[in-house]
Amino acid sequence: MVFEGLNKNTTPLVIVDMQWNFHASRNSRVVEGCKREIFLAKKRNATIVFLEYEGFGRTLPSLRKMVKDYAWAFFQKKNEQDGSNQVIDVFRDLGMKPKTIRVCGVNGDQCVKSTAHGLMYIGHKAKIGVVREAVNSPFLDYWNRIFRNVPQRKDIVLCRFSQKKNRYFKGR
Repeated sequence: MVFEGLNKNTTPLVIVDMQWNFHASRNSRVVEGCKREIFLAKKRNATIVFLEYEGFGRTLPSLRKMVKDYAWAFFQKKNEQDGSNQVIDVFRDLGMKPKTIRVCGVNGDQCVKSTAHGLMYIGHKAKIGVVREAVNSPFLDYWNRIFRNVPQRKDIVLCRFSQKKNRYFKGR
């Protein structure tokens, strides 16, 4: 199957549970961070996978609007915290085996963490970049404790966005 326009060599983006019924998804910093990630993914013709927790509504309209006519955006329902199986199904259908995957969304201490770990272990042993500016949780102290040592790990790294250079870099 030919996927014209899709760049399979770029880092895909996974957006977790950015739905209205999750209070943490209403944080403007996180919404703007997710929008920035979507903009950059589209610029690279990368795959974007939105995970939606069943029973919590649809992805925020402002994010859906950004991918309305984008052929490589996929919306997947999940019924547990870990949405990695749904993401891997999309990658498999597209013939992708990414070496790195960017993850953002809510809740950082639950679904984002579970999905990142799932992608790391059952996925393609990919390196996972959790985008700090585009993740939120109602328990930010817990989030910070969980990921305090993450930048030193090789399997999951906290990433930041460099606004000056319009590119990604790792670190705090």
